[in-house]
Amino acid sequence: MDRATVYKDLPADGLETPYGRLYRPQSQGAQISALIAAFAASMSLGSWVAAIPGDLSTAAQVVFHIPYMLVFFVGYSLWVARINAVVFDTIGRSVLKALWQLIVHRKQPDAREAILPSREKLLEMLVKAQKAGASFRGISWPIAALSVPVGLLSESSTPAMLLVALLAATTLAWGFILGFLGRRGWLPFPEGD
Repeated sequence: MDRATVYKDLPADGLETPYGRLYRPQSQGAQISALIAAFAASMSLGSWVAAIPGDLSTAAQVVFHIPYMLVFFVGYSLWVARINAVVFDTIGRSVLKALWQLIVHRKQPDAREAILPSREKLLEMLVKAQKAGASFRGISWPIAALSVPVGLLSESSTPAMLLVALLAATTLAWGFILGFLGRRGWLPFPEGD
């Protein structure tokens, strides 16, 4: 059973499972559009936030772009890692067990179902993969903390602590927005099926 089969039977508003809600992914076109929009926003958020004080140096305006791009790229990388861990935990162990039986004990697996996940395991894996979209939120906290020196070192008529609060708050907000989009199926899974 593959992911498409599970999603085909999924109600439009998602399915409540013992592992949490499984959301129906948006269409591929909507996901690609959301991904492009998220990338563009990650690239331009620094300009928008730097325009609020209005008198930042060119160097500070450039540096203000970094936290948002880091949340996007590092968040996606962590999402990939977490999905790979979920897949290995669900499928990889049974494949390794089957290989062990085949190589060491010279015994073939009993059935294909012993290796492939059941519908229940697949549901659990898909919910965990969607929940792994929280990687964006998780990584936004240390990136917001690392952006504190950027706000403190930026020369502006705006008080430094206000710049720090502005940069940190918008970095956290961006992580939460991307995490929401990932969890709700608006961003494509970072890996193929």
